[in-house]
Amino acid sequence: VKVGCLFRKENKLTSTAAGTPASIVAREPVLNWLGVLKIGGTLVADVMSLQAQFDNKLAPDESLGDANGYTLGHNLDEPMTFTGSFRLRFRGNATVDDLAKARSALAAESLCSRSATRSLSLATAAMFLDPVGKPVGGPGKIEQTYNFRCAQTAAAPMLTATLKNAIPTY
Repeated sequence: VKVGCLFRKENKLTSTAAGTPASIVAREPVLNWLGVLKIGGTLVADVMSLQAQFDNKLAPDESLGDANGYTLGHNLDEPMTFTGSFRLRFRGNATVDDLAKARSALAAESLCSRSATRSLSLATAAMFLDPVGKPVGGPGKIEQTYNFRCAQTAAAPMLTATLKNAIPTY
């Protein structure tokens, strides 16, 4: 996971917050996490790999600053994007392929979970799938790669990311 952030300025604290810090959770390898794709709440495929990028297109506007030189504004000229590609293994039928060929917006969720308390969910209200090449069959299930792009709707955000881990609160 790679995250880039844009900050205005830093305020250093003079003391630590009261309380006891949470204990460090033991590191667990990601190798045996299960990734799945749900469309409309229905499990349709296993996610073999996922490459995704969310870009809010925020850029500092240097013309809007204060006396200390801190930027006060940002340009919002470009619409944000959430794009990427999946390599999926079908679960018994070609539902995903049929939906991709229909070229309509799909309510989708990519869910990578280890347990009920450890998971990462990337949910979108309007995902569009574009098949890349022909499905590949073999002794196992059929695999297919799809590029995707997402849109924001009037009723829902473009992307909702939910991370659950062993620390209940921060």
